[in-house]
Amino acid sequence: MPVRLVIFLAIIVSPFAYFGYIFASEALTGGIEHHGDFDAVDLKALGFYAFDAQNGTLSDVPEKWRALDGKRVMLEGFMYAGQSAEDRVADFQFVYNRQICCFGAAPQVQERVFVHVPGNGTVPYCDPMCRVWGTLHVNVERQERGGVVTCVYTMDEDRIETAEHNGWIIPAGVGAAILLGVGVVKFTASHG
Repeated sequence: MPVRLVIFLAIIVSPFAYFGYIFASEALTGGIEHHGDFDAVDLKALGFYAFDAQNGTLSDVPEKWRALDGKRVMLEGFMYAGQSAEDRVADFQFVYNRQICCFGAAPQVQERVFVHVPGNGTVPYCDPMCRVWGTLHVNVERQERGGVVTCVYTMDEDRIETAEHNGWIIPAGVGAAILLGVGVVKFTASHG
């Protein structure tokens, strides 16, 4: 098989392989990956279910998410501190996509985590993306007047760091395709 064809096919197939890997990983973990002392939780998956903000109850939250109540988790997403212009914040909303809450419709109540820094502490406002570790609480909270659900998830923060990636990141599928292409080229060159 010609080397150029192999390289061309590897480049064409790599994005599909990458997204296939992402899909399979999500299907296998269900949005929760267990690590030593914490669970890495997919923030988008955490809120990806129908919830009635007027009549919703705790039993409407899927069991796998209710099971995280009181557990230490790590979330990756974006801070949203409303109208605050401070460099440091004590409370903020954590969302998987800030474009939605800032430039589109507000995220649904189950799509945000209300994070509190305990002990009158503050953390630096993190931009663009960050990881937050802390104790997750799953509880439906309502406004006193009208009974509208205002919150499903809260978190007591115990660690925060930027998740910004410096430099060029090559997705796993693309990297694998490049390595495969290089290996085929070397094999073909050495075997005539």
